[in-house]
Amino acid sequence: MSKDFIFTIIIVFFLSGTCLFYFFQIHKIPEIEEVVVPHEYLEELREKEKEEEKEEEVVIEIASEPRLIDDNPLYYLPEGKNYARVIGKPLIYASPEAKHHHRKQDSDIAWANVTENTFVNGQKFYKINWGWGLSGWVTSEALDFSPILSRLKGVKIEERMDEHLAMVYVGALNVRSSPGDLKEEAIVGRLNKYDLISVKNKKNIEGEIWYQIAENQWAHSGYVRNLTPGKRPAGVGEDDKWIQVNLTEQTIFAHEGDTPLYATLTSTGRYGRETITGLFWPRVKARSAPMQAEEYSYDFADVPWIYYFSGDYAWHGTYWHDNFGTVQSSGCVNLSPYDAHWFFHWSDPEVLPERNEASTFAGNGTWVYVHY
Repeated sequence: MSKDFIFTIIIVFFLSGTCLFYFFQIHKIPEIEEVVVPHEYLEELREKEKEEEKEEEVVIEIASEPRLIDDNPLYYLPEGKNYARVIGKPLIYASPEAKHHHRKQDSDIAWANVTENTFVNGQKFYKINWGWGLSGWVTSEALDFSPILSRLKGVKIEERMDEHLAMVYVGALNVRSSPGDLKEEAIVGRLNKYDLISVKNKKNIEGEIWYQIAENQWAHSGYVRNLTPGKRPAGVGEDDKWIQVNLTEQTIFAHEGDTPLYATLTSTGRYGRETITGLFWPRVKARSAPMQAEEYSYDFADVPWIYYFSGDYAWHGTYWHDNFGTVQSSGCVNLSPYDAHWFFHWSDPEVLPERNEASTFAGNGTWVYVHY
């Protein structure tokens, strides 16, 4: 090995060491200091973690799937119904080509059944039916196609008579870890409108009744309706079908003799227009018919699934509200489309497919018992 080669190697190592020395001198690695997190921020993080854990861990107990149908409520209305709210008191024409109107809609609240539509000179017209045999044409601005079709579905209660069942009738109901504890941190979840609960226990806290639905889960009883069937009234046979309407609880039951079969929420007559009480043998059953107030305060076209049980009092389906469990009507017993459809097809007499109505005068009917 030559002296020149060895000298070159020595020079290279010397220069490399010098470069590394200056590199580390210039680029000193700083010491890592401990990060100090403000105490208040740590507390906020811990509270947030607790809330997230609580939300993940607590499952609110309901007695079944939410009592809502999965499909469209339109399927449970009589065939050919297309409801629209009548806006204001519009002019009604005999035909879309007519130059002058032939009547006005005078009711404060009016709904029509729309059967046809057409355009005349760029203006859209709808043909509507309302009242008893009345029809005519209105402009598109006169109608609002927004029927309020509740998805409420009752419960088959026969197999669950060993439970104290109740149904939520408000938009949302807080569930608390202990009865009577109104603090924010006591809220463990909430129940939704028409959720069904099974009451395990109840407590009276300062005059307020609280229902236990699971361990550490309590709900105020004032926001649910108890699905508790009544006893068969005198006059109803042990094999007879009968319908029980509880005005206090705003519930309705279908019975066969002493066996309750089906239960759901209803809406009965408001203050001053209360639903009549008593035991009634119904007079007529109709797939649909108009309902009007004498003073024209309301005019509902083709109300579905009607069963008149005394004079103008009836139970029937609705398409104009979703407030079941509260008083709402002008005296009738209101039901959701699904529930009205169920009661109509369960009750006697049968309405033949080619007919719109059937009479109970032949002795084939279903008792209606209304009470507080």
